[in-house]
Amino acid sequence: MSSLEANLRALRRRHPTLAQELGAAPHDSALRCTSRCPEILPTRSGAPTCRHRGLTLHSAFDPVREARRLIEKEVDDGSSLVVFFGFGLGYYVEAFVRLFPQHTALVIEPDLGLFQLALSVRPLQGLLAHPRLSFFVGAGQAALPETLDELPLARVNIIKPRSLLLTNPGYYTQTEGVIRSYLSRKKLNVNTLRRFGRLWVRNLVRNMDRMSAPGVRELVGIFSGLPALVLGSGPSLDGILLRLGELRRKLLIISVDTSLRACLERSVEPDFVIVVDPQYWNTRHLDGVAVQSSVLLSESATHPRVFRVLNLPVFFGSSFFPLGRFFETVFGEKGKLGAGGSVATSAWDLARQLGCRPIYMAGLDLGFPGRSTHFRGATFETRFAAASGRLKPSETMSFAYLHDASPFPVSANTAGAVLTDQRMLIYKWWFEDQMKSRPEAETRNLSPAGARIEGMPYSDAEQLDSLPDRREEIDRLMTRVKRIAGKTGRQAPDVAGVVQNLTAELRKLVDLSSTGLRALDELEQRLKAGLDTAGVKQILNGVDRRILEAGSRAVVSFLLQPLITDILHDDGWNRRKTANTVLDTSRELYRQIRESSSFHLALFERRFAHGGV
Repeated sequence: MSSLEANLRALRRRHPTLAQELGAAPHDSALRCTSRCPEILPTRSGAPTCRHRGLTLHSAFDPVREARRLIEKEVDDGSSLVVFFGFGLGYYVEAFVRLFPQHTALVIEPDLGLFQLALSVRPLQGLLAHPRLSFFVGAGQAALPETLDELPLARVNIIKPRSLLLTNPGYYTQTEGVIRSYLSRKKLNVNTLRRFGRLWVRNLVRNMDRMSAPGVRELVGIFSGLPALVLGSGPSLDGILLRLGELRRKLLIISVDTSLRACLERSVEPDFVIVVDPQYWNTRHLDGVAVQSSVLLSESATHPRVFRVLNLPVFFGSSFFPLGRFFETVFGEKGKLGAGGSVATSAWDLARQLGCRPIYMAGLDLGFPGRSTHFRGATFETRFAAASGRLKPSETMSFAYLHDASPFPVSANTAGAVLTDQRMLIYKWWFEDQMKSRPEAETRNLSPAGARIEGMPYSDAEQLDSLPDRREEIDRLMTRVKRIAGKTGRQAPDVAGVVQNLTAELRKLVDLSSTGLRALDELEQRLKAGLDTAGVKQILNGVDRRILEAGSRAVVSFLLQPLITDILHDDGWNRRKTANTVLDTSRELYRQIRESSSFHLALFERRFAHGGV
């Protein structure tokens, strides 16, 4: 059996798809050195090295010792995941596995042929079958997040051997950006859930009666081929607002909540207003507005005050939350509306789904051009002015808002750089991902000094003057949209009955988690006393089985996600797992299941007992 065949057999145990791809690829040419192919060379130690694209990938003297020294220097025991940029001939990963056998690692290698060559010249069966080693080989970065989803991410350490990095520097630079973006979004999502999880659930229950409204899926393609103008709230919006009246004749207007007031002050009602924030204070952007002809796009977890202030025809996007998705089984699926953490991302995705081409983004600065945070007259500015005083002027508050976020420069659209922060950088990466995955959604940015978004070229707003008048066509289609929103007979039958079944399930989960907590106390006592624990463990297994079978488990587990994420992504916890840590973790899980079930149950009981929460 050849080295390649033996290695592929070992690889097939954990990575059958990759093994099949490597086995199907021709490999004879990889073993014959030419000026363009990787070249295998001997070293003084006897272990082979490789020359590729003019670079010697490993030491010409002792690749094994070189790899060990790098790993000893770069890796520490606190890492939950070690990511290797490049595989080479496998020396670095081998050294890592020898020194840190209980750690988890991911190997990222863009060159399938180079990886195949390594498997052809070195016996790597033990390494390839290692249970805590994953491979991402010969694939584009768009598929990387799916791989990262399965790995512990509490503390990620990226190992970048210079010789391997230089074989494809552009790929690795982009890959590091994808990883950093993924980790930032993951952290942001968990922290947001910790902060707003209960608020989202509370809003969902309060908005239940409104969920008979139609979904965004009924709007797909209605404005196909018509241009759209999406209004964000960045500083560059000022230049667009001056000509908004004439632009309305040429483009479909989509406004986020923060820019709605500015539109109305210029006697322009947007065609669509999009509001998705669950917080009460965000609804204050809408104080005193009077809008009649617009259509509202929202999410079922939006704060209920939005629907009272904006008494408009409503379309919903599908909920991101299990309770909202549960309601959709009764009221009907709404259709997903993209979300990248900002209402501007949802507004762009609405324009895309409507079929608008091209999409012009105004006020999408994703930075602080001229050290400004928002357009003039934004609610943020008004609040600063109202709260200012002799010892704390509005300029001081604006300075703090800007600099507390630790801004840093990135490339601007036209020239030079603009300050941004980590939060807006996440939005920038989200848009760049969308531009790559949805090239048909032609999008242009009207912000000259905003952060440059790859795939979203800058366009001078003056070029919009040459667009033809499309208002009559847009108004005709908006009439159709409002007819869809006004359809009758949308109310689903027996909502109260469905909720009654859900509350019965929630009561069962309260009882089951309480039983689990009592059983854990008894188990701990028996362990300390050295008594038999088989009976208690049987009770706990039964409790776990019945919890997993419960129809409401997804609804309840939503509020447990931060704890679940901590457990799943804490590779250190898995390595230091003891009886005490298992008991403590199990106790916390049962406690949070009971707490979440009781919270949901109380909301429903109050909702149906008093007609509100």
